[in-house]
Amino acid sequence: MDIINTPWPYFYVDNFLSEQDFEYHCREALKLGEPAQEVERKILDYDPLPKMQDHLKEFDHREYEELGVFCHYAVTAPNTIHDKHVEAEFKIMSSIVYLSPETNHGTTLYDNNNKAYEIEWKPNRLFVFCGMNELTWHDYRSTDTRYTLNHFLVDPTKILNKEYLGHVIT
Repeated sequence: MDIINTPWPYFYVDNFLSEQDFEYHCREALKLGEPAQEVERKILDYDPLPKMQDHLKEFDHREYEELGVFCHYAVTAPNTIHDKHVEAEFKIMSSIVYLSPETNHGTTLYDNNNKAYEIEWKPNRLFVFCGMNELTWHDYRSTDTRYTLNHFLVDPTKILNKEYLGHVIT
């Protein structure tokens, strides 16, 4: 896969999961139903995308002391806007698989001039990037309940949230 460099390095892959794996993750995520708040998560105790670490070498990324994995299904309520942000310092590489519904908003990336670039929502599309301080500004929104599989390569030594830290797979 080719790294796209505008507005900053990322890549995406359509039809990323096998049909069987995609259907499985959709079923598991949809079991969560409608969220009671803006975003709800079901943290996973296994790594559903073990080969993601192979892509880390394709990016410039933050320094890290240790490398672990943190995964969850995320369910975002309709009409939610997750404001523009950069990734937390402990996130080395972020990978999101869009699951359901068929149509929704994807992820919006911003350059230094606040010009927007849209990663279109498409079920079974994988979107990957390495958060780099003030460079990788992005946001996302939902028109309908939004289901994703979120996979992060993380540096556990930089995680302050004890709950998150307890779910890192090493």
